[in-house]
Amino acid sequence: MAFQRVIEAVVGFVMVPYTLHRLGTDQYGLWTLFFSVVAFMNLADLGFAASFNRHFVFALNNPDRDERYTVFSTGLAYQSMVALVVFTVGLLLERSILHFFPQSLEYELEAPWVWRAMLFILVLGFIGVYARALFYSTQRVAALAIVNITLALANVAVVVTVLESGWGLLGMAGGAVVVAFLRLAMVFSIGARGVDGWKVGISGIRKSTFKRLWSFGIKILFARIAEQVYFQFDKALLGRVLGFAYVTHYTVGSKAASTANQAPLIMLPVIEPAAAEYSSKGDTEHFSMLLLRSCKYFSLAAFGLAGFILVTANYLLVFWLGSVPQMEITLALRILVVAYLTAALTGPIRVSARAAGYPGWEAKTASMQAVLNIVFSIILYHLMGFMGVLLGTLFATMVGQSTLVTVALKGLKQSFIEYVKRAWSGPFFAAGIAAGITYLVKEFSIFVQLPSSRIESILPILMFTAVFGIVYFAIIFVLRVLTLKEISGIIDRVKRK
Repeated sequence: MAFQRVIEAVVGFVMVPYTLHRLGTDQYGLWTLFFSVVAFMNLADLGFAASFNRHFVFALNNPDRDERYTVFSTGLAYQSMVALVVFTVGLLLERSILHFFPQSLEYELEAPWVWRAMLFILVLGFIGVYARALFYSTQRVAALAIVNITLALANVAVVVTVLESGWGLLGMAGGAVVVAFLRLAMVFSIGARGVDGWKVGISGIRKSTFKRLWSFGIKILFARIAEQVYFQFDKALLGRVLGFAYVTHYTVGSKAASTANQAPLIMLPVIEPAAAEYSSKGDTEHFSMLLLRSCKYFSLAAFGLAGFILVTANYLLVFWLGSVPQMEITLALRILVVAYLTAALTGPIRVSARAAGYPGWEAKTASMQAVLNIVFSIILYHLMGFMGVLLGTLFATMVGQSTLVTVALKGLKQSFIEYVKRAWSGPFFAAGIAAGITYLVKEFSIFVQLPSSRIESILPILMFTAVFGIVYFAIIFVLRVLTLKEISGIIDRVKRK
């Protein structure tokens, strides 16, 4: 799965500048804006799908085949019903959505079909969630990863073919529907075929089974709502008040920031099962040690990446996009990378609390962060325009994540001061010093002029990487935040696994 995430992240990262250059700023903004609006409609299942992984496993381990039949039948029936309702409502709202974003009226031919294509992909996605759960329930994660990698590469082929043929937005919409159909067909057929005794039918639909599935999933819904607000609300606001070009600026900066955010998150799946094991055994000593060490490793990655990107954002964007970026894109990258990496920084605490049986802390603080994001973004937009929207996300993230850390550490009986001192202060100090020295090198070197092409940007990026890396890790080792013995121990544990 980690390899799949890397492949998908690389493919998505590479395709952004290609798609942007072929579609143009406004059309790319329309595409991503409609995708963001439709993403909110994913919440229409009211958390039902979130319970599939858990209850499908229980059903397969239950010798009662009738129980298995009712779980599989009820799950598929409900997801199909939601898909039909959402698609119908989406079509009824089409005119209102197009008028809510005034600039979409300039694309009277393309915009409606893009919206319909997004709705259709969403509908297929509801069934796809069910199909993916069949893989997870039978522990065929590797097979699902292979399917997803294949589909990611197929999507690249379709996008390139469509855009090189000059079919523009309409071609993108049609190609996306084709890939979505292919995804559902492959995932569903392979997923169902690998489940012993998979069978569905109308007679298997049970109200009691529905309540059981829904009651578990609804608890996770609030965190999902907060996540959608966090990543999608600002685009909708910008599309409404400033137009599609600003949606593109935000999206490109956000994509770069979220890609950087993936680096520390790769370690996250390892933490939760270990924390759950220690918690279930009442082993508080190892639980505390795991939490402290994981927080330190996350902070090393998060603070280092944030410091480096803040200083070298323009150079990195030139290398990625192939040209000098708009000022708004650089601004979005610098502000959002701090926001996203702040959220990544608290990842170990979040999953450890979940593993210890306290998912409510995450849900409450995530809901508060979502509300603050909306309020701050709207207020600061009126004061500062585009920058205000970005700062609204940053401020909401800092308040929300700070609250989560305070509540979770207190509930887990961990010392906040100890975590600041032992896990966060050293990397923060080192990243600040390294960023400052790199900035001075940038300002007083022969590379002061911003390069205008990828080739010209390579040398300064390599130089800045070397300067930042040497200074950062030198301070880390001098302060003994990280030692060679500790690194050797980590490598040995990875080899054993």
